[in-house]
Amino acid sequence: MPGSETEGDRPRSRCSCTIGGLGRALLNWWMPPDVPMGRLSCLLWLAFCEGYFISSVQVYIGFLVQDYVTQDPNKVGFYTGFPTMVTNVAQVLSVFIAGYLSDKWGRRPVMLIGACGSFVTAIVMCFTCNFLYIVICRGFNGFVCPQMGVMKAYLGDITGKDSRVRAYSRFCLVNAFGGILGSLLAGYTVRPAILYPNIVGEDHFLANYPYFLPNFFLVVAYLGAISFSLKYLTDMPKQPAKIEMVPLSSPEPANSDSEDHLPEKDPAEIVPESIIIDHIRSAEELTAESREFLSGSTPTSEGIRVQKEWTRKDWIVPFVLCLIYGVIGLTVTCFRSVVPIWQMSDISAGGLGFDSTQVGIFSSIFAAIVIPVQLIFYNPVVSKLRLLWTFRIGCILLIPGMLLQPTVNRVADMTILAWVLLVVLSIFQQYGMQLTFTPIITLITNSVGAG
Repeated sequence: MPGSETEGDRPRSRCSCTIGGLGRALLNWWMPPDVPMGRLSCLLWLAFCEGYFISSVQVYIGFLVQDYVTQDPNKVGFYTGFPTMVTNVAQVLSVFIAGYLSDKWGRRPVMLIGACGSFVTAIVMCFTCNFLYIVICRGFNGFVCPQMGVMKAYLGDITGKDSRVRAYSRFCLVNAFGGILGSLLAGYTVRPAILYPNIVGEDHFLANYPYFLPNFFLVVAYLGAISFSLKYLTDMPKQPAKIEMVPLSSPEPANSDSEDHLPEKDPAEIVPESIIIDHIRSAEELTAESREFLSGSTPTSEGIRVQKEWTRKDWIVPFVLCLIYGVIGLTVTCFRSVVPIWQMSDISAGGLGFDSTQVGIFSSIFAAIVIPVQLIFYNPVVSKLRLLWTFRIGCILLIPGMLLQPTVNRVADMTILAWVLLVVLSIFQQYGMQLTFTPIITLITNSVGAG
């Protein structure tokens, strides 16, 4: 029949529709359709690189100290703290500058500068040859790329309140994928002359630069992220710091000179509806003063978003939330930095006696726990308990994981039992971290009026 499909066309058409529908369903499951996927993909790629960078360094930094500074297990932790300290101090010095520049220039240039800084740092770290070298590299990296905060702010810019919870969940998930890969590659590729003596001889290039491989993979990842971001990462239009909705459904005539129709609010905070409507209908008659006031205002189905000045009271909630985030972040960062050193220390010194591969395997398992948390557990918990109670439960779960983990040393000789206890306590830690950090970041973003 005319216009009908042939027998050969039907399976192809159905298959195409099925694949297309499945792809759209997976895409909608991953992220709501109102989120710009190009911008989000750039952000997630950068988050992957950040997760890789942090986890890989945590795995091998203790062994680097053993190679270039001291073999004394009681001093390894002392020297290992220097690169982390220098990195954090550099970030403290530059994070406010990065925040200011991201508001002034836009998020895109600051994130690209940070990514390029990490890219250069990874290249230089490929050729690590002494301890001072790694300290300088980490300090440089901390100063030029305090971009995690800017990345989270950008994620708040490109998402609305309905999709923000899922967006931050996916951000943490991809960051964890980077942590998994970084931990495994660092554990199995550092010091190859020791791990694979039959393949890498004493005069081999990798024997002279034992930390080349994990950093080389990071160079490739950052190169791809920067190239992709140059094309698809764009800044969102600037929005006012805080907005007030002016309804467009008032029965008052547009040309009325009466002030009875004004909303019962401070006139300095809100513009009469009639004036706004007249200005919108006659844009050519806008004065310089009204243009300045309405800059950044956007019409919606509910009314006009008009800028409202922030007061000191408006900053209280964001400030308190940022303070809580900083305290918990400092605690978790210090604890997670110590864990690899504790694991590689001798059992007699209170550690577990792990080698680099065992430290890498544990770090990858720890990062992998994020996957079921963010894919299965997090969104239902937030929907049921809301953000604040989710945050409280996360803080409670952190306590046993941190307090009890050092006791695993008592069963370090019983390998299977030690690993089981480590994984169980890590589940408490990781669930606590994800149920703490993801909600607090979302609360901070919502408190400053994003979306």
